[in-house]
Amino acid sequence: MLVILGIYFSIKRIKKPASPEKIETTSRYLVQAPLWCLLALFAVELTLRVTVYSPPLRRDVTNWAGDIPGVHTFILWGKEGYGLTRYDKWGALQTPFHDNKKDNNVIVLGDSQTECLQVPDNQKFTSVAETLLRRDGYDADLHNLGRSGLAMADYVSWIPPYRDIYRPRAIVVQLTTSDFIESFQEGQFNYFVIGDDHELDLAQTYDLSAGFIQKARRKYRFGFQIGELGYQRWYLMRNSSGRDQNIPAGGNPSTGTVNLQRLPTVPGEEQNVDVGVFDLALADRQLKLLLRASEGVPLIVVFLPSAPYISGNEIEMTDPAHERLMEFMKRYPEVTVVDPLPEFQNLTMAGRLPRGFFNSTPGSGHLNQDGNQIVGELLAQAIGQVLK
Repeated sequence: MLVILGIYFSIKRIKKPASPEKIETTSRYLVQAPLWCLLALFAVELTLRVTVYSPPLRRDVTNWAGDIPGVHTFILWGKEGYGLTRYDKWGALQTPFHDNKKDNNVIVLGDSQTECLQVPDNQKFTSVAETLLRRDGYDADLHNLGRSGLAMADYVSWIPPYRDIYRPRAIVVQLTTSDFIESFQEGQFNYFVIGDDHELDLAQTYDLSAGFIQKARRKYRFGFQIGELGYQRWYLMRNSSGRDQNIPAGGNPSTGTVNLQRLPTVPGEEQNVDVGVFDLALADRQLKLLLRASEGVPLIVVFLPSAPYISGNEIEMTDPAHERLMEFMKRYPEVTVVDPLPEFQNLTMAGRLPRGFFNSTPGSGHLNQDGNQIVGELLAQAIGQVLK
């Protein structure tokens, strides 16, 4: 733009010599115009950081998940819902009753439904459960380790190191049917591979043999959200049906394949399976690996259904895939199952949906405050039974 203006004024000056006053006015304009543009840019940037999205200013590098939000940093999220999320060490989200007793820990792993950036820290279902447990006399310290994009293979890989760190009395894993499918996608930090002998192998991006290591970066991270949010909007427009891949960043990734102990074939299972759909035989193998990673620590699994949701002019109250999964879980009486679908249905009958916010589509996306409250209450009951 400045080049075009320069050419324009040069041609105009050749045709008609400009007066000194006009040259001074033009020069002053050319100097002030970029300053006003920069001021407007900062105003828009500040507005976005207050109303839409403010990323952590400092990130730590890890040997298991690339870069994660630094200790005592926060994320302001207003793209869906509106919430402020604060972070502690090991990527944990802050909960209301944190202590360092080491003998009352409960770790909670999950994807974006557990991280739940869409609501404030005290409204996330992990915090709701911890608050209710403390009220009922259980000295439980829940650690919310949720992170967007995770799946079953990540939980199988990360539970042993987290177990060494926290020595938990119970392990909670939040799952959906998608977690059993996405664990075969190579974009994950960890993913399963079906070998030639139809056994599951675990491919890991990082070497976890030495446990988890988290190092603080000295520099702060500044960046304009105008460009980042603009790119995200453009990307979503081009890939409206796509799902964000959890691509590792930072560290020194070196993909390796870990050969897991052989698991028996489920009677009647097909040898040629499609990893792109929910398959009970593959789910059975993955759940066995999850139990093995827990090493005897009581395991609680929270299954989140997609229903209820709006379909056309009606509200769909059932989720056949979720119901199949609940029937499948009867094979594992040693696993405590939390199923919020009946309570979600009751909430919907009362006129409210468990998902959706003022700035998103009703009935879709992540759990809102009502949905988190229901899951938190059910989880508190399940943990209370385990801790008795």
